[in-house]
Amino acid sequence: MLILILIPLLFGIANAEALNKFKTDEDAGAKWHYVGKQKTDPSAKSISHNGNIYFKLKHPKINEPY
Repeated sequence: MLILILIPLLFGIANAEALNKFKTDEDAGAKWHYVGKQKTDPSAKSISHNGNIYFKLKHPKINEPY
């Protein structure tokens, strides 16, 4: 039972800076988009898993539907 509490807590602490940045961007209108399995892009806001990404945080372009 203790492990079920510790794992999310440690994840939140270890990734607090990135999670706060993601929240700020989401509040500014950015949305998560599924991009399929791709190699990690250092310039993109994404969460990597084993050197791959599946979702990117993107701001909508002007006149682009969500």
